[in-house]
Amino acid sequence: MSTATARARIAAKEFRSVAWVPWSLAAVEILALELALSLGLLVRWLAAPLLRVPIGPDQYVGIAAGILALPIVHYQLGLYPGYCLGPVERLRRRILATLAVFGAMVAFDNIVQRGEWSRGVLLSTFVLALFLPPLAEAAMRWWLTRTNRWGIPVLILGASDTGASIARTLTAEQQLGLVPIGFLDDASARWNTFVENIPVLGPVRLASEFTGRAEAAIVALPELAPRELGALLNELNFPRVLVIPNFTGDLQLEVAVDYTDDFNAPQTITKTLIVTVLEPIPVGPDDGGGGGPVEPPVTAPESLWDKLMRVIRGLLGLDSGQPVDGGTVTPGDGKPVDGGDGGNGSGGGIAPTPVPVGPGKG
Repeated sequence: MSTATARARIAAKEFRSVAWVPWSLAAVEILALELALSLGLLVRWLAAPLLRVPIGPDQYVGIAAGILALPIVHYQLGLYPGYCLGPVERLRRRILATLAVFGAMVAFDNIVQRGEWSRGVLLSTFVLALFLPPLAEAAMRWWLTRTNRWGIPVLILGASDTGASIARTLTAEQQLGLVPIGFLDDASARWNTFVENIPVLGPVRLASEFTGRAEAAIVALPELAPRELGALLNELNFPRVLVIPNFTGDLQLEVAVDYTDDFNAPQTITKTLIVTVLEPIPVGPDDGGGGGPVEPPVTAPESLWDKLMRVIRGLLGLDSGQPVDGGTVTPGDGKPVDGGDGGNGSGGGIAPTPVPVGPGKG
């Protein structure tokens, strides 16, 4: 079937990314940071009767200039606009950047300026900068989403159950900024139909025609073999390509970059990348013959300090899951039971009941 014959009769959904979205997020953050500084000055002014140390412009003008480095760091971390990032990852990057910038400001003030800046203003601004910019950015992103200005158009290759699940997730999680505009699928029965209210536009070979309209492509073709998937990825020419593989092992990709050098001569850089697809972690009974359902692990109650430390580890990108004892837990439910001492008849004690974490082997 020719490409002209296979062309879909329905059109892709209309969506265009807005070029000024990153600038709007940066402007809102600058305003939030300066508001944090203003409130920090207000806190210092209210505490003036207790501190008895007057401050002047020399003690906070440098802080106003220094906090402007924070939007630059956020830009380098990919937060403007921050598409493809979830809210947790976005907040983690923000907090790490804020800690780094204010830490550098404290070091500069103590080493270079010998403590010229007001520590009260600097501390108050730091605390407020942890909350006000994320709130301002969330409000701006909410407005952009409501006015259909947030996100980039995405083309999904594969309209099977996997592709439909991805489209459903992207539609529900609008903060990711990935807006599906259409499917491409080689099953002719799906052409000119709608999957999750998104049109199926034709076969996968039409992907090159959407290079200028879609800024990202999601490959959801689990039936493709590794060699076929690698050949397809080499043909795609989108700024962002996300792959949902259905195999494990090494996937070889050949990346070619065309550019013009300083002598106005065309040049090409070609590099082969090896992407390793890991096998998913099995969930359920192991192959040791234990059988039966896996009992949930029993953990001790967490203290407030344990919860705080888990939050800090999560912000640092470390393991923030609840600790699980890998052995046998023997919790007591606090209820008196009868007997249980080998026939001595001394009932009324607390009977700990062993609860295995998972099926045993052998």
